[in-house]
Amino acid sequence: MEISAYSEEDALDKALQVFRCERERINVVPIKSPTSRFWGLIKRQGVYRVSMIINKEEKESEKTDNQDGRIEISQGKIKIIDPTGTGRYPSLVVDNDGVEVYINGERIIGTSFVRESDWVEIRSKVIQPSTEVEVEISRDKMQAILRIKRKPGKKYFVKDTKPRNRIFIRTGYHEIPPSLPSFEECINRLIDAGVLMDLIDMEAIKQLLDTGSEEGMIVAQGHKPIHGVDSEIQYLFSRTSYRNPALNDKGRVDLLDHTIIPTVKVGDILAIRSLPAIPGRDGITVTGKRIKARPGKEKPLIAGKGTILLDDSKIVATMDGRPHLERGVVSVIPVLIIPKDVDISTGNISFDGDVIVKGNVIQGTKVTAEGDITIYGGIYDSSVYGKGDIRVYGNIVRSKVVSGGDIIAHIIILPELKKVLDLLDDLHNRVMKLGMNRNGVSIEKFVFRSLQKTDVIKQFVRNGKKILPVLDDDGRTEFSKILGMINNSLIGLNVYKINSGKRLREIANIIRDYIDNINHINSRQGDVIFTYSQNSDIQSSGNVICVGKGCYQCNLIAKDSIIFKRANSITRGGVLVAGKKIRAGTLGSSMGITTYCRVLDVNGTINALHYYENTILNMNGNLSTIKVNDLGQII
Repeated sequence: MEISAYSEEDALDKALQVFRCERERINVVPIKSPTSRFWGLIKRQGVYRVSMIINKEEKESEKTDNQDGRIEISQGKIKIIDPTGTGRYPSLVVDNDGVEVYINGERIIGTSFVRESDWVEIRSKVIQPSTEVEVEISRDKMQAILRIKRKPGKKYFVKDTKPRNRIFIRTGYHEIPPSLPSFEECINRLIDAGVLMDLIDMEAIKQLLDTGSEEGMIVAQGHKPIHGVDSEIQYLFSRTSYRNPALNDKGRVDLLDHTIIPTVKVGDILAIRSLPAIPGRDGITVTGKRIKARPGKEKPLIAGKGTILLDDSKIVATMDGRPHLERGVVSVIPVLIIPKDVDISTGNISFDGDVIVKGNVIQGTKVTAEGDITIYGGIYDSSVYGKGDIRVYGNIVRSKVVSGGDIIAHIIILPELKKVLDLLDDLHNRVMKLGMNRNGVSIEKFVFRSLQKTDVIKQFVRNGKKILPVLDDDGRTEFSKILGMINNSLIGLNVYKINSGKRLREIANIIRDYIDNINHINSRQGDVIFTYSQNSDIQSSGNVICVGKGCYQCNLIAKDSIIFKRANSITRGGVLVAGKKIRAGTLGSSMGITTYCRVLDVNGTINALHYYENTILNMNGNLSTIKVNDLGQII
């Protein structure tokens, strides 16, 4: 310790008062000597370090009296030595999940000091091994998968520690291997999951237990249904025309016989049932749910016109003609062959079947057929009407050719007429509600005001009058009746005669019947195929296809597409209207002749390799006129 004093002697005296021991055992060491000023009148104390001298015996005695306590673990047992003097008591730290430590019966966690008199117990934990049997049923219930999940157990023990004042409980463990489930346990687990006993694969379970694999194994499988097979019908006739194979030989063949149209004779077998229907077999899931198999369908053999069904297994022709298959019905269409031109000498041709003309159709004559029409020559100043395909190998000049029904009515009139029908249906519904609660408003006035707010009726009548002249005779007659009824009933003061919803419904039903009739007439698709046409009207309920050099000043109307097969084909002038697509080589003329092209479908397309000026394109109601520069490029 340090003492302030005026001299060493003074410092010694002060130290004796503190330590109270013999003078010889006090050691004094000056740190700062005392000073005086003004000739000794003012004195300042010095600083001295003083200490008591301790002999060896005292040091050993002091060391022995202040010993820290000790604690150790040996072979799982705790040994504790209490401290001596002012020494620190031993302590142990418990921060391990593998054991539980109790002091005097109370469990401790964390750090606690201990004494020799304390009863300290260490309880090592034992985690038993586990074995789980899991059953997984597939989503489609067709498989059961067995999995064995095993987890080893742990038997903990306390590690030895050296004697220290503080020790941490440290543990280790011995692994306890898990056991495999029994075969019966696996079976019971599958049954509990709903798996049918009959579908369980016993050998698969044994294999799984032998390998001890934890990946699982399919131990039960359901049976998938085996669907039935439909019966098969073999048709013993060609359904399309084909090239005459004699043209490939060196023999003499009439050039007009270049195409063979399939024909049959009375007694020919046209179709047979080659394979009966095979029934299916139901399936079953691993849980026992039955899966119904689709049965095999027995396709019916349907004999149409000109055929007969024998023994419910074959169809035989009862007349000569062209075999035909449509919607599963086998029939024979009679074929009329005209070996020369159709002219004044033959008169008009009208036949309930196919017509084959091996010459031309000329001099204002008319050919009408319920089936296909094939003309090996051309059509000149005449009319040809067919319900099926019309194939013309020659030219079509100043003539009208129609395949199917009146396609103008179908693709132009019907969309506008459906708008009128929708308007009338909506108006009828509103009138019926008005009848329940009139609120002082007459039906006549309500209908008149409602029709005045829309231009649908008036626009239809205006467009209908423009279309009327281009329809054929039958189509013009029927459409005139509809047009006249709408004009006389739904325009002007005549509207005031509609005093009930019943009258609106009568008008709507007449329009609906007309629409259904037009759709029925055009339900069969027929294509018109030709080489070249000039100043003619060509209509098709399917496609208009030009396989030659093109057309000049013609009106081509097709329900589906107008297609020019040759890239060098030229279409000069006229009107081209298609439901879906127009594809051509060259459209328009350098002479400035206007060529009008229109597609009705909102997603329709018009494509050509080359355009001339004054070609008008109408797609989805958007009109555009082609303009080209001096190089012939579109600008």
